[in-house]
Amino acid sequence: MVRGQFGVALGGGGARGFAHIGVLCAMDAEGIRPDLIVGTSMGAMIGGLYAHYGSAQKIYDHFHTVIADGDYDASTYARLVQMEMTGDQSFLAQVKRFFMTSVTFGKTLFRPSIIPVEEYVAGINTLIPDVRIEELSLPFACIALDLHSAEEVVIRRGSLRRAVMASCAIPGIYPPVEEGGMLLVDGGWIDRTPVPAARRLGATQVLAVDVSHGIFPATDLDTAMNLILRSNLIAVDRLDLMQVQGADLCLRPELDNFHSLDFEQLDRIVQVGYRCAQDARGAIRRLCRKAGRRRWISAKRHGGEAFAWPADFKFLEMTMGDGLSPEKSRPAEGA
Repeated sequence: MVRGQFGVALGGGGARGFAHIGVLCAMDAEGIRPDLIVGTSMGAMIGGLYAHYGSAQKIYDHFHTVIADGDYDASTYARLVQMEMTGDQSFLAQVKRFFMTSVTFGKTLFRPSIIPVEEYVAGINTLIPDVRIEELSLPFACIALDLHSAEEVVIRRGSLRRAVMASCAIPGIYPPVEEGGMLLVDGGWIDRTPVPAARRLGATQVLAVDVSHGIFPATDLDTAMNLILRSNLIAVDRLDLMQVQGADLCLRPELDNFHSLDFEQLDRIVQVGYRCAQDARGAIRRLCRKAGRRRWISAKRHGGEAFAWPADFKFLEMTMGDGLSPEKSRPAEGA
């Protein structure tokens, strides 16, 4: 009999995604390790680093080093975080206020993102090691959205840096990633907490970690821009709620006091995630037992072979290249 697979789906949420480190730290302390991990946006970054390092503590140390060494420039994000926080506190509403300032609004009219591509690439290169996904010690995939086809993209091979760059590319903030005729942006717009992808990748039991804001009460619906943003927020949030329902267990750390761009709050956010997982450790253990899993023994893949993922994807699937045309496959409907 084929044993089950314990999968972890890490959702997007900007700096709030630091809570994923705390969740994984708590799991490490209990000797609980997933058979596969799937991430979106910040969840892709943390998930990819976990699959590389094999230790949540090493991820925490890595981020601490980057911030302490001054390689991290918070000036752009601090401007957004410190704006007047009245009315709708959603990320989209905050971005709108940021965009509507004179200098920033002018930039958005003439280039695809506020953060220049060179700065984005340099940041990703600082945070993510130059390795290939198929070389990781743990099966990993991340989610992006192709703006051309309007389809979800599951990235499971190739450059980890390029994959994370695509999954984290918040539209308008970071530049989209062009790959194989696709224009890839943050996967949170189509699969914010990637439970469906984890299922399709073979997980029989899925632990989801949702670090999103949810919907704040509407206070200002007098303008067309606010109506558009509010409608989009509701659509994305309702889609996420439907997708997360497919998880066997969903953790939602208490992150209401943290902004999506509070990247300097690493320690506090990690602690929140750790406490959340500690409180749920009994349920997480039961999830592992239900999957009939054995303790994971970390081992590097040899020969550069890809993990044996299931072939019956209903999503567009691709291999992220290193500046080369990626492999793409679109399975037949009902496969």
